[in-house]
Amino acid sequence: MLSSDRMGSFIRARVISTKQIEHFLVTEGKVKIVPKNGSAFLELFPQKNGISPSVSVENSKSGTIYSINIDIDLRLPSGLTLPGFNRFVVVLTKPNGEEMVFGTPWFPLIGFKKPIVSSTPAGKEGENLRFEGKQTVYPYLLTG
Repeated sequence: MLSSDRMGSFIRARVISTKQIEHFLVTEGKVKIVPKNGSAFLELFPQKNGISPSVSVENSKSGTIYSINIDIDLRLPSGLTLPGFNRFVVVLTKPNGEEMVFGTPWFPLIGFKKPIVSSTPAGKEGENLRFEGKQTVYPYLLTG
């Protein structure tokens, strides 16, 4: 059984490489992420309505798998380096301040980027970041 849940209304996006995470502490469905000393989340600056995550759920004999796809359209290039075999955790913020965590150090998201070019002078331009992956847990909420 495969269903897709399109999520919306995210106003902020941050990413961190799994190599930069010191602790990923899960308690009662919430997670606290502690970056390594000298590391921090990279703040992304999306275009208006530029954050589009989707989560598909697949149930099988081995359990539930959540397939994550997140597209983030940015106004300006992010400066994010995406080497081969990159691994990320993405945090998206809703207007009410609630933050959802996509990916884990054990089930990270892989990042891709491409330029956004327009064929018209008034069209959107910038950069598209796409994060994809699968995880065995429902996306966590971030705790302080």
